[in-house]
Amino acid sequence: MGGAPLGVALWAALGFFNGIGRPKITLAITVLVAVLNAIFNQLFIFEWGWGIAGSAWGTNAAQANPLDAEAQQVFAPGEGFVDFLPQFGLGAAGGWLAALLYVFALGTTLWLRWRSRAWQKIRL
Repeated sequence: MGGAPLGVALWAALGFFNGIGRPKITLAITVLVAVLNAIFNQLFIFEWGWGIAGSAWGTNAAQANPLDAEAQQVFAPGEGFVDFLPQFGLGAAGGWLAALLYVFALGTTLWLRWRSRAWQKIRL
């Protein structure tokens, strides 16, 4: 279950590139993930003897690596698709940080509203 956020992030990034009409990037990332998955699974399952847990870790590692390349494409200052996000002087990592802070703040706000049970007082 720990690798689920990586899978969702990769799925969202691939959907983004498909949505803006760049299927070549999606194809390249998908091929890269498949090749890395085969390499990491060979290493973790057979070389290190981790068994089925090695398969899970291999898939997680294969999904995590392309996310940095996607960050460079999406959040690169001045040349990325989303250059309106603050970079905090960190380049593409700054865009990821800004997006992460926004999602965290939004999630926290929604959770607090849910917990306060204010939603139960709404009359339709």
